[in-house]
Amino acid sequence: MGEFKRNIAAKKQTLAFLMGLPILFVLVYFALLKLNTSNNMLKESFWAHKVSADSIYDFVAVGDSRVYRGIDPDEIEAQYLKLNGSKIKAFNFGFSSAGLEPYILEKAKDLLKHGGKRVMLIGVSPNSFIESSQKNGHLKKIESQDSKDLWIKKNIYPELSVFRRYAISDFVKYKHKEFYLEKFNLHSGFVGSSKLPYDSTAAINQYSKQLKANKIDTFGARVFLEMLQKLKSEGVRIVAIRIPSTIRMRNLEDQLTADFCNELFTKIEAQGIECIRVHDSNIHSYDASHLDEKSAKLLSVKIAELIFSK
Repeated sequence: MGEFKRNIAAKKQTLAFLMGLPILFVLVYFALLKLNTSNNMLKESFWAHKVSADSIYDFVAVGDSRVYRGIDPDEIEAQYLKLNGSKIKAFNFGFSSAGLEPYILEKAKDLLKHGGKRVMLIGVSPNSFIESSQKNGHLKKIESQDSKDLWIKKNIYPELSVFRRYAISDFVKYKHKEFYLEKFNLHSGFVGSSKLPYDSTAAINQYSKQLKANKIDTFGARVFLEMLQKLKSEGVRIVAIRIPSTIRMRNLEDQLTADFCNELFTKIEAQGIECIRVHDSNIHSYDASHLDEKSAKLLSVKIAELIFSK
């Protein structure tokens, strides 16, 4: 009789465990969602929104991943309202490994509305002038997608993103507190980003290899300077910035590119075009290259103050 009761109790425990597993899975699943770990469906929708944006903006930021992870249009708009008592619309037109060449700059210009402030913030980095970046492969790959696919990604994917897929490795990373956190702001073009564990040296080796393997496109740099004059003549207020990274990353880039960025900024300023520099000990990079979300918001406030309080 005692053994029978023990068997019944064991079966009840097993049943309770099996019934509890789905609940545990759901709790962990939504904990991951709450953490804003990278979501592929939202990512696809994010890029679809970006390449189909309307020409309604007063302020557009353009550049590589340091731009789309480092400039928050919502903060630009809020700070402008605070400074001037009126509203503007801002947008982030940054892409991965974006090259600063005429194609992407014309695209950014087309997003500026006629009769608006027409401010273009250009994020300058050595990576934007290496030969491979000048092709703007990321932007053109997204644009080349079928228009129906882009529409579905833009309008349907956000509603389905809660059903995202997870791999077993995601739950292992969750247990060990290892995450790539990304908040895809579909309508502003900004990605609030961070990584756990935080490692402000993570990208050093990657950038070192990349800059050693790729030459700066000096012809592309000359074309860029000519393009700035063209944009200026068309009534665009251009502001150039080198998005903060880490001192070690900046020194590495300057060393491997023969001080390219500093020389380019000297030439930009010689053309009468604004260049702004932001140094703040509260601005941090989670991997040596990209700013965490809090730092990106702080940088955006400072940029708005420098541009719009004049």
